[in-house]
Amino acid sequence: MSRLSALRLSGRLRVSVATPEASFRTPEALRGTVGATQRLPRILGKRLAKDLMFTGRTLSAEEARDAGLVARLVSGSELETTLKEITKTILDAPQQSLRLAKRCIDKSVELDPQGALALETAAIEEQLASGSWMGKK
Repeated sequence: MSRLSALRLSGRLRVSVATPEASFRTPEALRGTVGATQRLPRILGKRLAKDLMFTGRTLSAEEARDAGLVARLVSGSELETTLKEITKTILDAPQQSLRLAKRCIDKSVELDPQGALALETAAIEEQLASGSWMGKK
């Protein structure tokens, strides 16, 4: 059985874990509709996104991991344990740090390196001003 799990906590953090048997495709254009045109090119790049959308080609789980669509591949028997471990790690981490890191990662990919560094510097300053540096308050 093919399995993919996208772990989403509080609508803020996403980690995708798949079994090696999972596969991914986006056949919308071949069916006469449009979809996945915004996030997919940002994750996979324009060339691979167009290849998948224009041909309906299926990516294997390994190709999806190599292209950045999936963060981890684990066996089906390890999937639930892995998801629980990821969830615990994220929930136990300082939430402000995770929120700031997510903001920087999500926004910096749309900025030039100088803008991305300024964004990270602002996040560090926000964290320092809050008094919760290194998870301590």
